[in-house]
Amino acid sequence: MSNDKSLILERKMHRKKEEYKYFVGSTLKNSLEYEPGELIVFKIRPKFMDDYLDVPYVKYTLSAEHGEKKEELIKSSSDGWFYIETTIPESGFAFVKAWACDENGEAINDIDPYNGSAGADVRNLKRATQMPDDYMEFWESMKKRVADSEPEVLYSKQIDDRRYPDFATYDMRIKAPGSEYASFIVSYPKNAKPGELKFCMLFQGYGVNPATVHAKPGYLTVNVCAHAIPNGEPPEFYKELYSGALCKYGYKPEENESPETSYFAGMLLRNLAVLRFFENHELINKKDYYFVGSSQGGMQACNVAARFEKATAVILNVPWLSDVHGCELAGRHKNGMPKGRGITYFDTAVAAELVQCPVYIISGLGDQSCNSSTQMALYNSIKSQKYIEFYQSKTHSYTIPWDNRMYSLGDSSMKEMYSEHTAEYYDWN
Repeated sequence: MSNDKSLILERKMHRKKEEYKYFVGSTLKNSLEYEPGELIVFKIRPKFMDDYLDVPYVKYTLSAEHGEKKEELIKSSSDGWFYIETTIPESGFAFVKAWACDENGEAINDIDPYNGSAGADVRNLKRATQMPDDYMEFWESMKKRVADSEPEVLYSKQIDDRRYPDFATYDMRIKAPGSEYASFIVSYPKNAKPGELKFCMLFQGYGVNPATVHAKPGYLTVNVCAHAIPNGEPPEFYKELYSGALCKYGYKPEENESPETSYFAGMLLRNLAVLRFFENHELINKKDYYFVGSSQGGMQACNVAARFEKATAVILNVPWLSDVHGCELAGRHKNGMPKGRGITYFDTAVAAELVQCPVYIISGLGDQSCNSSTQMALYNSIKSQKYIEFYQSKTHSYTIPWDNRMYSLGDSSMKEMYSEHTAEYYDWN
C-alpha cells in the first residue's frame, strides 16, 4: 500500500515557546509533487507564540538544482507573507534560506532563519554515486574478517542506572578485527526469559561521545560507540579526543582514497563484530533484529542491515553519507560530506539497494548537512518496503515543534508499525 500525505503536526519540545521567534511556511502545494518546469512558490512568514510577526523585508538565498541561484531582499506582500518563486527543469530540489530584516535591510537576530526546499519529479531522482565494481568483494572481505575474529570479551562492568531499576545494564568491550575493540552498552529486562526478547542495535551520529543506556521493554538493546574508546569517562576526555586524535575523523583525503584505509572501515568492522556477538544471544528470539540510527548512525544502521539477511527493519533519522558524490556527478546541491573513492563503499544510498527489510526514513527539507536530494537518492535506491517523511523547516539538528508541515511518500502503514522506534525522533529539542 502506498500513500502520500500532507498534514500539520504539533510536537513537544523542551525549549520554551515564549522565548522563540521563527519562520513558518512551505510551498503552495505539496513540496514533493512539483513537475519539472512548474512554478514553485514558497510562502513564508515569521511567527511568535500564536501570532504572525510583521517585518518589512526578508533576505533570502535560493539554489535550484539545474536552475537559478540568486540572493535577494524582498518586501512583504499585502497579506504580510513573503513569496519566493522558482522552477526546476528536471528531477531535483530548490533550496531556500531566508532571514527576517528590518527597514534598513539588516537581519533581525532574534528571529531564527527559514530553511526549506521543494522538489520536482522526486520519484525519478536517481542516485548519482554508483556501486564500485569490487564493492561486493570488499564487503565479503569485511565480513570474513569479522567471522575470523573471535569476539572475546575484554571488559564488562554492570551499571546501576536508577532510571531503569528493572533492567540489567552493562558497559562492555569486545575484541574486534585488527588491534581494535568495540565499545557498547547493553540493556535488557532483568526478568527476561531465554528466547523472548527482540534485538535492537542503535548507532551514534558524528562526534566523539560514549555509548549511552537505552532500555526498552521487550528488547535487548545495544548502543554502540562509534569509536574504539571507553565509555564512562569524564566529558573532558571526549572533548580532547574530538579536538585532537579524532579531529575531523573520516575527512582525511589520503585515507578516503581506498575503502580499506577509510576511518569508516574500522567503524563498520566494530559494528559487525558487535552484531556477531549478539546475533545468537540466548535471550533474543532470533527473528526480530532492528537497526536504528540518526545522521552518521543512519549510515551505520543501513550498512550493517545491508550485510545481515535477518534484519527486520531499519529506522533512519536524517541519514548521512548518502549519494556523497551527487553534487559533482549530477549537479545536485552541495553537501559537506567526506569525498573520495573509498567513501563510496560506505555510501548509505549505495548500501540501501541491498537492504532486504523495510526502511523508515525521517528527513528535513531544511537540512543542509543531509539535504533533500541525498535523502531522495537514498529512498529511490531502496527496493524493499519503504516510507519517508519530509518536514518543512526541519534542519539536521532542529525541528520546530509547533508549525511543521510534513510530506510523506511510501507505505504509510509503517508509521504505526515502527512507532516504538521513531518516538524519540519526534520529541524535538
